[in-house]
Order: sequence, then C-alpha cells, then structure tokens
Amino acid sequence: MPKRTYFTEQHQKKLTDTTLDYIVLDKAEEEEELHYEKIGVSEKTTAGKVAHVGIRKGSQDIWLETLTLTTAGYYYSPTREITVTQGNQLVVGFAGIAANDVCEVNVNGYRVKNAGL
Repeated sequence: MPKRTYFTEQHQKKLTDTTLDYIVLDKAEEEEELHYEKIGVSEKTTAGKVAHVGIRKGSQDIWLETLTLTTAGYYYSPTREITVTQGNQLVVGFAGIAANDVCEVNVNGYRVKNAGL
C-alpha cells in the first residue's frame, strides 16, 4: 500500500479580476495523487460572493462545486473530498469580487506517490 504524507496548507491572495479570479494550488507531481479531505474557502473582505471549486487540467477548469459565500470571513466547504491526479491542480475561482478583495483557501489532506497511475 502506498505511503500517505499528510499536509495542511493556507493560500491567501489579494484578487484583482472582478469577473473571475483564481487561487491555484500546486500541481500533483508525476505518479502522485493529492487527496483534499477538507477544503475551506473564504472571502475575507466582502460578503455575497461565489466561489467555484474544481480541478485544473492543463488550461481547462472543471468545476465540481459552487459555494455561495454569504458572510465575509466565514469558511465554506465543498461537500466532498477531491482527488487531483498527476499534472493537475486544485483551483478555486472567485466570482463577483471587488478589486483588492482578500480571499483564502485552506486545505487538509494527503499525498500518495506511485499511486498506480
């Protein structure tokens, strides 16, 4: 059975594109899977925004879940775990933000190398 290496990460960014702006996490390396068990998404500045959570495969974003961020500073989470395979990335797209809004993505999970890919 492949060894699991657990991680916790925080990604915060001041966003500027008011149509759709992104926080993109690191790519899964060759023969690696990233298992995101818990994802917390927050718009720290302004309430009433939307966040799309998905996987970036090359230049294509595949949205898996949409979260309505009704309260500024509160963390919202997708209802499922997300697994990202080699060469792909977890991506969160924030829609309808104001310029210079601060957004944050916190993740907990584990990585598996040589996962039989």
